[in-house]
Amino acid sequence: MPRKHAINEGRAMVHVRSVKSGAPATIGVCPACWNIKKRRKVLLEKLKTMGYAVQHKADLPDGQYCSGKRHAPRCPFLHI
Repeated sequence: MPRKHAINEGRAMVHVRSVKSGAPATIGVCPACWNIKKRRKVLLEKLKTMGYAVQHKADLPDGQYCSGKRHAPRCPFLHI
């Protein structure tokens, strides 16, 4: 149910793993922020402090970016 809620809020889903246990998880992020290099670096650092790391190379700072994504409705960086 949390995944559907995140998608309904306009968030993108990113696959991560716990650094300690290796347990997989999925997090919801603002699609526009995730596709802005500067913002993704901040989000990845935040994930690191929470004990998570992304699973896919495309989600790393030098990974894949998709332009033209819109901010999630409740994103605090909606003005970027």
